[in-house]
Amino acid sequence: MNMSSMKYRVIGFLTSCLFIQSCFGLTLVDDGKPVATIVLPDEPTEYEKLLADDFQFHLEVMSGAALPVVEEKDRPEGVCVDIGATSRGAPYRNQLGEDDNLNDEALLIRVTPNEAIMVGRTDQATKHAVFILLEQLDVRWLMPTNKGTSIPKRTTVQLRRQHTIDQPAFLYRSSVSGKWYPRGAVGKDPLDTFNLDAWAWGHRNRFGGTLNRRPPSHAYDSLVPRRRYFDEHPEYYALQKNGRREPHQLCTSNPEVIRIATETIRGRAKAYPDGMFGIGPNDGDYFCRCDNCLAIEGDNGNLADRMMTFANHIARAIGKDYPSTRFTYFVDYHSKGLPAHTRPEPNLVFWLVRWNTNRAHGIGHPSVDRWEQSLGDWNSYGNPVILYTYYGYYGFFTYWPIVHVMKQEFPHYHKHGVVGMYSQIHGHWGTQGLNFYVYSKLMWNPLADVDAIVDDYCRAAFGPVAKTMRQYYDLLEATMDQTSLYPGSSSQQARIFTPEVVARADALMAEAEQHVKAYTDKHRDPGLSWRMALVARGQRATKLDLGARHALMRYESTRDPALIEQARRSWTEVLRIIDDPAMPGVIENSFFAKGIRKDLAPLLGDTMLYGPGEFRFGDGLDGGGKSAFQTKVKNGFVNGTWGLNLRAKTSGEVIWRFSAKPKCVFDAVKLEHVYFSYAEMDKMKQGPDDKKKYQNNSNELQVRSPAIGEQWVTVVRNKDLHDDEFDITAHTRGSPWFDVRFTARNASNTTICSIDQWSVQGEVVEVGK
Repeated sequence: MNMSSMKYRVIGFLTSCLFIQSCFGLTLVDDGKPVATIVLPDEPTEYEKLLADDFQFHLEVMSGAALPVVEEKDRPEGVCVDIGATSRGAPYRNQLGEDDNLNDEALLIRVTPNEAIMVGRTDQATKHAVFILLEQLDVRWLMPTNKGTSIPKRTTVQLRRQHTIDQPAFLYRSSVSGKWYPRGAVGKDPLDTFNLDAWAWGHRNRFGGTLNRRPPSHAYDSLVPRRRYFDEHPEYYALQKNGRREPHQLCTSNPEVIRIATETIRGRAKAYPDGMFGIGPNDGDYFCRCDNCLAIEGDNGNLADRMMTFANHIARAIGKDYPSTRFTYFVDYHSKGLPAHTRPEPNLVFWLVRWNTNRAHGIGHPSVDRWEQSLGDWNSYGNPVILYTYYGYYGFFTYWPIVHVMKQEFPHYHKHGVVGMYSQIHGHWGTQGLNFYVYSKLMWNPLADVDAIVDDYCRAAFGPVAKTMRQYYDLLEATMDQTSLYPGSSSQQARIFTPEVVARADALMAEAEQHVKAYTDKHRDPGLSWRMALVARGQRATKLDLGARHALMRYESTRDPALIEQARRSWTEVLRIIDDPAMPGVIENSFFAKGIRKDLAPLLGDTMLYGPGEFRFGDGLDGGGKSAFQTKVKNGFVNGTWGLNLRAKTSGEVIWRFSAKPKCVFDAVKLEHVYFSYAEMDKMKQGPDDKKKYQNNSNELQVRSPAIGEQWVTVVRNKDLHDDEFDITAHTRGSPWFDVRFTARNASNTTICSIDQWSVQGEVVEVGK
């Protein structure tokens, strides 16, 4: 597919032919007996065999009848259902391939009184045809596993007469994806098996696409691997302010780095000439500060110029030999806005991240203006744009009701030529599963009726309590839609979803549970019971997690130890839910169990008390971090998404105390990775900081200990600290305790992220040794 036609083909689905007549055209099962045969091509592909098995399975669960499956050479007389490039399907595949208005996922479903044909331009497209036809029979893949699938019971199965041509709106539709294993595949444990089922869920809900992306996305380390080059060539890597080389990022102005990265990609392009390769920075910070790299940025200090310059080098060199190869990197993520001096090569694909924006609201809301502008800006080059979104959330597992955002935004994305969508999705099926389902439908048709999708989901998933569950989801959506807060952290979630909102949601869930139990006592339905239990456990885990955070919010003002105990009990119960092998998938286990244990650890003992040996303390302060219960004093600072914020025209003070165990003292102590704002407010620079705007701000970092007479000594003041470190050994050596104090004043009219993160490391020794 050439780049000039890519956007045209994205909108091709609007002109697709869709003819469905109201009369039934073909009977597959009659009064519980199979009256049709599934036909595959001779020597069918693995995909075609998987599709035949899936189609047969769903019809058998529906009707009790197993349609026989044969290859072309054994085609019987009578009604046949052709899957793939059979003698009847191949001519239609050829027709699809010859139509320039269709993309490589175009499919055909043809049903007459004598036959049914499901075929696509490719096997992937044929897969879409099979699952669309099953959806027409009211099958719904709501959640992973067979119990997450709703299959109606019918003794007679009939297909509507039709000649349907369809294709997806977006050429790249990704998130819940992986290899499609044969039905019934078993992993190494229940969670692994659930994840295999989740991949199958993604296939059935038509994730996929024709843009052949070859990971990784955060790519610098794969282009010039640190394990291979750093020891002998540290100059290949990012120079820091303190003079050291940081292997996490590359020195992208170094000619050898450009050469090695280009040859790395050349080898990949040779293997996958139609591939789309990630060539962007590693995740996080630590970009090179050498003179040559800084010179590429120019006066505005914007990383966008240097990232595009590096990408252009690779794209030009490889594009000469591999004209179908594409290159991509994340934009509006490590930087903000367009490059000032650089224009992109035509074979670059922009991966636009919905990062520096309020994700609780859709385009049209004032807090989302910059996201709308950003999409327009990056589209202005004419290069294809893929979006990286967050319809599942990495920061927390609780409520994330943003269906209203998808409803507002997907038509806009389609209208403005977006070619692909990726959403970060963590496996929180018990709390965020509705998002995943709606997302899958809108990736195929961004103009679909979202309210109808949600109603259909509630009907198929929850049957007799569909209305109650719709009220549950509507409550959460309305709460998120009405918030003025930025929902980027668990602490912000606890402010948005107050105890009153959680109680109302809990009452609706309890009502639904009770009615489902009464219903299934009379009408056995394991699928309904399982789906209800999954979301009920999600509500339970959310209630406990937010309850713990509500308790810690009250603890900040009361210092009541009973609130710490309440949080400890709540998070202990959350872990039981996450770790229960009987029902994996309520909340993603691998990442979030670790996160809860990390939250729980400080509540189980004095983590600021250190014995002999090396010690280390750190707090990323996202959402306030552990400052609620690990600080001695905390005044003025408020918990923000990325750290401790200062509101406009306010001052703050926060003190951490570090203590050595009895008969021990501190020896060497160093403060590290200190991020503390003074006047450098725009961390994702579009232009130089407005120093005048913040000229009346102040900040100060101090330390005190018995070694210096318990008096505060200034370490640094009125300076922007960005990954700075300070050796404070002279102020702490020989002391049984020391305090670290941050104070700041925000004189501006804007809330600022004042303290982003910091850490301490050092050594404790026994007295007299």
